[in-house]
Amino acid sequence: MNTRRFVFDASIENYSPSIEEEILESISGWSDYRKYYARLCLEEAVANAIEHGNKGTGKITLWYRFRDDLLTAAVKDQGEGFDLDSVPDPTTEENREADHGRGIWLMRIYANELRYNKKGNIVLLKFLRTKQQI
Repeated sequence: MNTRRFVFDASIENYSPSIEEEILESISGWSDYRKYYARLCLEEAVANAIEHGNKGTGKITLWYRFRDDLLTAAVKDQGEGFDLDSVPDPTTEENREADHGRGIWLMRIYANELRYNKKGNIVLLKFLRTKQQI
């Protein structure tokens, strides 16, 4: 499949369910668990781009490609980026009760691969049909 690209205004309302459904349709043969994990990670990446990257303004770009048993997706915001090492660990005692701060942690757990560009405004996610490592 060719790479598909979507650009939308930075609000959760503009992240159309049809975008997500198209992506999930490309992995329709996967287990419900793997589809759920891919959806969760994509939603977290988009929500982070909207809330923390663009702070609710500007554009978000989402790319995805499905080939064989590999789904690759990237989300880019127009923000200043961030330092991944400065993100607090949500599993520490002082952060366990926080009502936010688990998105990157969840993406690390459920994606086969999670990478950010140096600036911190593009996240790359890779998912295999199974949870094996890439």
